[in-house]
Amino acid sequence: MEFEFFVPLKKIPKVTHQDKIISVKNGKPIIFDSHNLKEAKEIFKTGLISRVPDKMLNAPIGVELIWCFPLEKNKVDGDYYTKKPDADNLAKAFIDQMTKLKFWKDDSHISSIKSEKRYNSISGVFVRGYEL
Repeated sequence: MEFEFFVPLKKIPKVTHQDKIISVKNGKPIIFDSHNLKEAKEIFKTGLISRVPDKMLNAPIGVELIWCFPLEKNKVDGDYYTKKPDADNLAKAFIDQMTKLKFWKDDSHISSIKSEKRYNSISGVFVRGYEL
């Protein structure tokens, strides 16, 4: 089984899964998502919710993501995007939302991840998931 689709995004969130806030309560550290990370996760969830497959992928799983950033001066469709955020950090926040939405049982079942950043005339993320 496999799926592939494109999630159009007006703007790709630049925040990553590492954007956390650390607080101390009763002498113990508490870590939680920043406001920006919560917003990014909601953007991802909104783009993914209508694409949840009827049946979850079974382990082992491969995932490919191509992040499509808006074109800039002297760039053409397909050129690599080499600015922040890091491709791996973007993937983590996105894959976490896919896990919550039940694209698969657990993200530990993902054995292969490919995450690319490219320029494109349409902003968003191309997603492909498949059983290895």
